[in-house]
Order: sequence, then C-alpha cells, then structure tokens
Amino acid sequence: VLVSRIYERVFSHVGHQHICVTNAMKTWLVENFKLPPSKITVLYDKAGTKFYQRSLLEKHRFMYKYDDKIFEKDFGKVPCTRYQTPFTEAVATTGKNKGSKEPLTDYTVDPKSTFKIIEKKTRPFLLVSSTSWTPDEDFSLLLHALILLDQQITIEKTESAYKIICIVTGKGPQKALYEEKIKQLKLDHIHIRTMWLEAEDYPVLLGCADLGVCLHTSSSGLDLPMKVADMFGSGLPVCAVKFNCIGELIEENQNGKIFETPAQLCNNLYQLLENPVEIAKLRENITKKSKEERWEKQWSAKIEPLFEKQNRSAKIYIVYMVVLAAVVARCYWT
Repeated sequence: VLVSRIYERVFSHVGHQHICVTNAMKTWLVENFKLPPSKITVLYDKAGTKFYQRSLLEKHRFMYKYDDKIFEKDFGKVPCTRYQTPFTEAVATTGKNKGSKEPLTDYTVDPKSTFKIIEKKTRPFLLVSSTSWTPDEDFSLLLHALILLDQQITIEKTESAYKIICIVTGKGPQKALYEEKIKQLKLDHIHIRTMWLEAEDYPVLLGCADLGVCLHTSSSGLDLPMKVADMFGSGLPVCAVKFNCIGELIEENQNGKIFETPAQLCNNLYQLLENPVEIAKLRENITKKSKEERWEKQWSAKIEPLFEKQNRSAKIYIVYMVVLAAVVARCYWT
C-alpha cells in the first residue's frame, strides 16, 4: 500500500489532466497530493441509455414475466394473467370486448378486438432497493424502517397505501440471513421480495418502480453509488442513507431524501406515500435533469475538450521540437 501511495503521489504530477467522480475527491487530491485544481475535472457517473421510465405496456409485460416471484397466490386475490396483473390491466378499445365487465381470458377475448394497457387505481406501491448484502450496506436500516412503516399504516389506516411491494435485488453473503428474518416478519401492508434479475431486466424493474432506496455508504467517503445514477436515469426518486458526499448526488426534496436512521426513512416513505403529487414533482425534476445530463452529453461537454486541448499542445510541442532540431542541425553543419 505504501509503495502504491508513493507511486500515485509522485506520478500524479506528471499527468496533464485528472478525472474524478466527486468534488470531495477533487478536494482530497488538491489537499493531499497537492495537485492544481485547474488540472482536475469532475465527471459524475450517469446512467446509460437502457435506463429510462417504462411505458405501461412494458410494466405489464415485466409483471407478467415475474409474477411468481413478485406476487403471492393470494396477493389482493388478483390472478396474474396476460390480461391483468395487480398493477395493470388490458382494456378493450374496439370489438366485442369493449365495455364488457367479463374478465378477459384466452377464451373470452375477441380476436378482432384491440386493447390498451391501463394502470389500476388500487395498484400497490412499488419500492425497490439494490444491495450487495454486505456489512457495507446495512440492510437492517431498510428492514426496521419497513416494520415501522407497516405499524404506522395500521395505526393511521391509510387507504392510499394499502399495499406495498418492496423488491430487493442483488447477491451477497448476508442474503440468506436476512431472507430468514424476512420470513419471520408478520407485516400486514408490506410484501418484501428478494430477487436476482437477468441483466436486461434490472433496468426495466427500475423503470417500473415508484421509489428507490439506497443503503450504500462509501468506505472512502469520496465516491457515489452508481445504483442511484441508474435510478435517476429511470426517472426514479431515491431515499439514500447519509454519508460524506451524498449531497453531491441527492438534493433534498428536489430528487429524493436523505436519512440516517430507520425512523427517518420510515417518515420519508410515509410522507411520500401520502403525497403522490410530491413523488410526481420529484420525478419531473429527475427526468428533466436526466435528459440534460446523460453520459454522452457530459463526456462531450467536459472530457472531449481536454483531449482537444492536449492535442493542440502536443502539436505545438512537435512543431517546437522540429524547429529546434532544424536549428541545431543548421548550426552543426555550418
């Protein structure tokens, strides 16, 4: 480690430019490596193009694909079929099925009818979190917050939040431990599901959700969780645990909320459940900013000019060396 630190400290001064992912890291490099601030560019992580808010049809297909992992058989007593899920349902816009109150099945659907997917008014609230199931991400924060939230909903008898599904993705050493704890819980309003999704389906899940929770805390305090960038790319507001530089990513009441304790997270979740207008406003802010700050735009605006600058410097240096060589040669031969 000592050799690596000496290597970085010495040779960092040789570089023409440096790129880091937070202002906190830039400050650290200036204070500890004595690098000039003008030679350090901050480039925040941003989501790729596969992360975006999903359409109702995409949500419907995702719920149908993973119905056995998301929904219990008796969840809301609503069967999950090609025509309906606890979140969405198909409604005929033309043909014999239009206006019919009879449940749609393969036997009752008119082949000539056309359909559109609508969102159910009584659908559950979808909460998502991605974790590595390690001590670095304390899952007990979320678990205790959900227990408190379930109790608060019972006391308040909140009709608007009668069902919540919390999907937790990821693999790690503590997953089995917490899955056992989840099985022992007796929650009336909240269903917790642990899942491992195919790579192409994780962005779809984020694009279907209502709210994200991030439990990541940086060991160095100098970097930011990529999972939040992915959630923002999907138009998803985020409640994130507080650590040194999280304020560079989460703007309180602009794109999410910050918490330190289970009680604070519970209060944040309950407030957002009771105020769908606030969630819509957060999502609007995120979507607008996300379009302006995609990875490609950031690269073009911040990094490409650095290379162009160095290319110009390199060309000047080459011309200088050629002229110098010519002068030396002329002096030598004369």
